Amino acid sequence: NVTDALQAKGMWDDAVVIWTNDNGSPIFVGGSNHPLRGGKGSNWEGGTRVPAFVTGGVLPAAMAGKTSNGLIHICDWSATFLELAGLPPDAGEPHAVSPSDSISAWPWLSGRTATSGRAELVYDHNMFSTPGAEPCLVLNYSGEARCARGALQRDGWKLVVGPEAQASWFGWFSPNISNPVNRTSPSVTAQACFPDAP
Repeated sequence: NVTDALQAKGMWDDAVVIWTNDNGSPIFVGGSNHPLRGGKGSNWEGGTRVPAFVTGGVLPAAMAGKTSNGLIHICDWSATFLELAGLPPDAGEPHAVSPSDSISAWPWLSGRTATSGRAELVYDHNMFSTPGAEPCLVLNYSGEARCARGALQRDGWKLVVGPEAQASWFGWFSPNISNPVNRTSPSVTAQACFPDAP
């Protein structure tokens, strides 16, 4: 057990332990993201909302056992770890490739601020979009087909753009392999992003 080992070595008081996922459960191999719609590879909440927890001796005692609801992107762990280490956002790299869009979540997670510093999330699943494999919405200037697919979440709403599979929701274990993949979802849709919204 990692926590037992940190405590046994006297390292717990200086530790921050974070557990999280990179995406929702893949529904086609038995996963379920109930009550959320969709799974891994989709822009629905079931594909993008994941559980996480933060613990360790560095976490203020007042925050132990609390639930924090707010936005955090996986890239925000970079700025969070850099802040905890006392390093600048570029980690002191003199030839940083570009400015980081990572936002430190530590003020929020440690209780110094009441809300997350992140106000919006941009979802880009173009790595899963292959021209010709699904309906494409736009053509680039050379006439080549490009599949536009993604989402933007802000203020409790998510705008989903592009042909998005896994749009159906018909029960606690939904969608799943027994139901045909829905490829006829609207090209542009919006959904409220509340924890119990399918």
